[in-house]
Amino acid sequence: MLEMNHFFEPVSSTLSYLVVDQESKDAIVIDPVLDFDAKNLKVSFSSINQVVELIAEHKLVLRAILETHVHADHLSGAWTLAQKIPTAKVGISKCFQEVYPKLAPLVGLSPQGEALSAFDLFLEDGNTYEFGALRLKVLATPGHTPACASFLVGDHLFCGDTIFMPDFGTGRCDFPGGSASQLFDSITNVVYKLPDATWIYTGHDYQPGGRELAFKASVEQQKQDNVHLNAGISKDEFVLFREGRDKTLPLPKLIFQSLQVNLQGGRLPTKNALGQRLIQVPLNVEEDPVA
Repeated sequence: MLEMNHFFEPVSSTLSYLVVDQESKDAIVIDPVLDFDAKNLKVSFSSINQVVELIAEHKLVLRAILETHVHADHLSGAWTLAQKIPTAKVGISKCFQEVYPKLAPLVGLSPQGEALSAFDLFLEDGNTYEFGALRLKVLATPGHTPACASFLVGDHLFCGDTIFMPDFGTGRCDFPGGSASQLFDSITNVVYKLPDATWIYTGHDYQPGGRELAFKASVEQQKQDNVHLNAGISKDEFVLFREGRDKTLPLPKLIFQSLQVNLQGGRLPTKNALGQRLIQVPLNVEEDPVA
């Protein structure tokens, strides 16, 4: 029997999940997060420690740490968690190998860097992977980013930022390689083709209107009620809406910090000669006086 545990990081409104096979005690973690205080430039580990403590308390065997995509709004805790529990392999969509050289230069990383070595597994669309007693099917769901993947475990789908709770809609598609047209196809031809009783778990919940935290809805609920893409919305309508809305959105506050860490599997920058860990942030200068 499967058990789903959720962890909510309120600063970035991020949800992480610990999926457990209760009989074997095998487990996987999806989208772990580091705590980052942007004002004080401080990284801490309380969110990761909550996961580690639960694993230890129930004597679980962590088999894998999986990323649904390269996050642009928070720092991944995958590498840190893997250091704390080295039995676990870290995985991400195989499409990451194509995305990395396009994104790396945006944050000062080499397109030929060693980031690919940060991952143990590159997961292929349509394949089923066994992590101990847990069986997980990978479903490519590009659109929010070109390398987004959703993970189906039994009748539970972990979709990252592809789709949110019905009252909040869908993920933005204006990151490099993102596509509203692809997102429509991913949701309607992949997510909505699953049985109506399948539970969809979101990567964030922004609690619109101040409502209580909510992080899962059935396929049937999403098809009926999703405010951006329900069963009555055509592709043209959705693309027009999504592209128009995305043009009004500012960049995520932590996009450059997040990409620099997450493109390297959650590894923090190495210390320099002064013992400092530095993150590079590009500047846009309207008129460069030294050009």
